[in-house]
Amino acid sequence: MKVIENINNNTLFAKILNSKESIFIFLLLLSNFFTKALYYEYNVTLTYYPSTWVKSILLIAVIIQFFFLNKKQNTHYYLIALAGIFLIEIIISSRFEGAFSIGSRAYYFIKYTFLFFLFPIINALDDTRMNKIVNVLLWIAKINVIFIVIGFLFKIDVFKSYPYTARYGYNGILPIQGAGSYFYIFMLSVVYYRYYVAYKMFKKASKKIYIDMIVIVLGSLLVGTKAIFLFIVLLFFIDVYFRLKQKVILISSLVISGIVFFLFCDAIVLAMLKFLNLHESLYTDNSLLTFLTSKRDILFTNAMSYISENWNFVNYFIGGVDFNIIRVEFEIVDIFLFFGIIGVIIYALFFKNVFFKKHQIVYNLILSTILLISLLSGNLIGSITNTLFFCITVLYLKKLEKKTADA
Repeated sequence: MKVIENINNNTLFAKILNSKESIFIFLLLLSNFFTKALYYEYNVTLTYYPSTWVKSILLIAVIIQFFFLNKKQNTHYYLIALAGIFLIEIIISSRFEGAFSIGSRAYYFIKYTFLFFLFPIINALDDTRMNKIVNVLLWIAKINVIFIVIGFLFKIDVFKSYPYTARYGYNGILPIQGAGSYFYIFMLSVVYYRYYVAYKMFKKASKKIYIDMIVIVLGSLLVGTKAIFLFIVLLFFIDVYFRLKQKVILISSLVISGIVFFLFCDAIVLAMLKFLNLHESLYTDNSLLTFLTSKRDILFTNAMSYISENWNFVNYFIGGVDFNIIRVEFEIVDIFLFFGIIGVIIYALFFKNVFFKKHQIVYNLILSTILLISLLSGNLIGSITNTLFFCITVLYLKKLEKKTADA
């Protein structure tokens, strides 16, 4: 204990040890990296990887803590509604589906409802604990940039966003590309919003804010996914909007960008394919949409064919698929496939009522941009790790926004 007490309070490990939430987040990221290394570097195939155990503990801890919360922010109503839909779908499927797997459906039900258990717990954290957690995440993101740069310079496969492929992109000790993309999208949101709050409160942004922005942007660019590139471009337009306060400039920029892309579409896409080390046939043999969505448009077509052959009228309202059989990774489409139209409405109401804020344009734009990325790339709500960091990030931004409103 004396050794721990003597650790300098400014070090990353001291920050982690001072917060039980941060300890668990650190273990979660570390277990994800070990899983990535075991699978890609050492070709080890396990039934349960290190990250599986840590995520299971996190899931159980969150659910238990949820039931002991005094204020659940009415999320239990959304949970009850989704559970009702799920049970009805299970009853119907068990009677009419030949190869029915309740275990698989239950697994994905837990993953897709994790958000509703998690939100009130994160929202109950006070400002001090929230700041500690976010600062630890930022430190991890900045230190990880070192591993990203090392991976980039020395072509280390285990540090790649797409290990053992020719594709461009390095995410360091973070897991496969989806989690790496979202992690840096969230950290970009945090450092940018800190700058925005300082600007809004007529304060000069500190050197630390600018350094954080430079380091996180560098790391994000080296991660090399289309999701991050899109987010950075849209964040730039958000910045233009709030600082210049000229809708004409923003709209003109978007129109000009659209025209340029339309006129030089082939050249731009082929240049991106070359930069990302992707084969040209992804675009030339398919379409622009196939390239932009990484073949998810094909998965979407397959999913629509599947439901037209296997669904009845009721399924369109309550869903009913096994994600081990068919999944698109367009977030809203996957929610529709699993929970139907009613489920999509429940999620929409939840986001509208608990996340979006009236008259906070920049905050709402950043949140909308994150959800747009999720719509195009999936694995936000359906991933325990991404859902955790999403809740922390968005609720932290809400707390920052509240401070500026009260000032």
